[in-house]
Amino acid sequence: MLFEKRPVLQAARVWLQRAGAQFALLGTFPLKGQRIIEEFREAGAITPPTAQPFRAHSRAEEHAFHYFFDISVIRETTPGRYYLDERSLELLRRRLLVPWWR
Repeated sequence: MLFEKRPVLQAARVWLQRAGAQFALLGTFPLKGQRIIEEFREAGAITPPTAQPFRAHSRAEEHAFHYFFDISVIRETTPGRYYLDERSLELLRRRLLVPWWR
């Protein structure tokens, strides 16, 4: 079935999670998304061998983290150890800022 019915609350929750992380990337919500990116960079967790554990400081930061993980900007090497994939982040920024450029 091309379109399936979902409960309104479930659809709204998914939309809010995606929208919140999009805002984090675009600068509307910089203190959460940017903070996560900065923490990974400062910890040196930017390659699989340098992966680090991550603990969110707020619910909004946790949502942004999960979004980054879902779109592979943050990757998990072993359970509980993550790193920032700079290349994926740059590709995402290009797509969001210039959607017609491929």
